[in-house]
Amino acid sequence: MWRFFPLGFLVVAVVALPGACKQQVLPQGIIPGPEEPGITVRLETDKKSYAPGEYLTVRFTLSQEAWVYLYDVRPDGMVELLVPNRFLQEPRFPAGEHVLPTEGWRLRVTEPEGMEYLEIVATDRPLSFYDAKAFEEHPFLAFADPEAFSKELRELLVGAWGAAWTSFCVHEPKALLHLKTIPDRAEVWVNGELVGETPLDVAIRPGRVEIELALWGYRNKRFSLDLEDGEEVFLDVSLEPAPQVESVLRGLSLGPVTLGFTLGWGSFGVEVWGEVLAVGIAIRPGPPSPSTIEPGPDGWYPWGPEIELYGAGWLPLGKTNLGVMVLAGVSVQEMAWLPEWLPRTWLQPAVEPEPKTRLSIQPVLGIGFGIEAAAFRAYLAWHTNRGPILGVVFNP
Repeated sequence: MWRFFPLGFLVVAVVALPGACKQQVLPQGIIPGPEEPGITVRLETDKKSYAPGEYLTVRFTLSQEAWVYLYDVRPDGMVELLVPNRFLQEPRFPAGEHVLPTEGWRLRVTEPEGMEYLEIVATDRPLSFYDAKAFEEHPFLAFADPEAFSKELRELLVGAWGAAWTSFCVHEPKALLHLKTIPDRAEVWVNGELVGETPLDVAIRPGRVEIELALWGYRNKRFSLDLEDGEEVFLDVSLEPAPQVESVLRGLSLGPVTLGFTLGWGSFGVEVWGEVLAVGIAIRPGPPSPSTIEPGPDGWYPWGPEIELYGAGWLPLGKTNLGVMVLAGVSVQEMAWLPEWLPRTWLQPAVEPEPKTRLSIQPVLGIGFGIEAAAFRAYLAWHTNRGPILGVVFNP
């Protein structure tokens, strides 16, 4: 069967994956019931198909009181004795309907996938085909040869007895997705979860599936698929390059203009943002003039506020609302040369320094991480001059 999804790219889907379960007329290891059973017994499970990890419930009915032996023939040929077991070592049940497992234990379905068979044998006397001491090490006893197991059990069946068997399918519902993109290395998100990069072959649960492809420098591609159990889908997707120049201009544009504010150790800044780029100015007041009652600094000393002009950029991290904040610019500050002097006393005249000055111009850098919400963007960054800074940008 072929299916076409109108998404603007080639899609080929084949829904004829091999079936995991095929019923046998008389499975290996199953004992046919007697033509005229001395004990009438019926057996059923609560479902006909189980995924690995699900729990199994068994119902059986006896026409009279009997010893019950329930075993399982797995798809790989192993036989597992389910009753008796470590938790139910006396398998004697009265007439009527019963449910397994009883209180205190559970039956969990495991791999491999395929058709699994259950047989129940009810007798008017206990059977000695197993060693009960083995339950000390293993809660359920396993046998490797189903034919040998059923033969040994059949030889012990004398007197009144009856048997019944049923089957269920062990199958994990899945669809297979084969995805390629041009170019490759695109992130593949399925129902909001990152599952890998293209080219990708992945098994996913059937049903409504939301897929997003993301690659730096290309527009994200989003689409939905309705997948059936056992369906195999092939997708070839061409990604559309993102207009880089347009993105930069949009980031620098003054419409819509958003404002941001930053706080550092003793500093304050204002930013004007486009979409992902900004320009900003920050001011850090200079220290007070040195006291003349203290020793002179004998060197270059800040002689005014430090003014910083910088640019900033916001780099989103994939589909999350997290991002990296990068800042770069220059700082300008007037510096004064102050000689060393001795502290004055009340008898000495005041020293009024008239220093030699120069401008100090230094590059500044900052990097940090932030989070973006609907109404604002907040970030915490480390700055080479200002130390840790906290920034908030208000979205339009």
